[in-house]
Amino acid sequence: MRLETIRKKARANLLEVEDILAAGRKRVPGLQKELMRLSDELGWSPTPFPAEGLSSIEQPYLGGGK
Repeated sequence: MRLETIRKKARANLLEVEDILAAGRKRVPGLQKELMRLSDELGWSPTPFPAEGLSSIEQPYLGGGK
C-alpha cells in the first residue's frame, strides 16, 4: 500500500489496521512519519485510553508507548 492511499483512506475515515499492517509488511518508506503526521492532522489519540465521552472506535489509537 502506498502512502498516498493511506492518506486518502485516513482523511475519509476508512483507514483500517490491516492497511497499516500491509504497508508495514512491505516496509513502505516514510510510513511511521506519515502516520505521526496524520495523527496530528486528524487528532488521533496517542493513548489507548479515550477521552471522556468518546469510545475507542470514535478515537483511533496508533499504538506506541513511552
